[in-house]
Amino acid sequence: MTARDRDDDEPALCRVMMVLCACTLTAALWFALSGCAAVGNGDPLTVRAEDTLSNSLRVYDETMKLHFANSRDESPDTYRTLERFRTDFPTAWQTLFDAVRLYRSTRDSGQLTREIDRLRALMDDVTTFNRNR
Repeated sequence: MTARDRDDDEPALCRVMMVLCACTLTAALWFALSGCAAVGNGDPLTVRAEDTLSNSLRVYDETMKLHFANSRDESPDTYRTLERFRTDFPTAWQTLFDAVRLYRSTRDSGQLTREIDRLRALMDDVTTFNRNR
């Protein structure tokens, strides 16, 4: 490898590192915002679910902006992980949204708790992957 080859690779490596750092910061935001408690007379489980819905949209949006802008420079593992997140997130989000509506009418917490955990696990997979890179 010549000095010129190393110089050509450095901008790509810097962009990849920038993406990973930005995703890690996004993950920190996710964890900070997902710990919100119920305010006033709100049902704690409903508030937790709505916080998860709202915060996960922010994380998804920012992660996808970075992914789309830098996908050419991502490693194959990073690309596969972010593409899996891109395809799995909308269904998980919609399922949790529907579970909140159902919970409000039935007060059966089982499905709502499962769907909160499912969406949070999806978010955790992406944020854990970014921290380990």
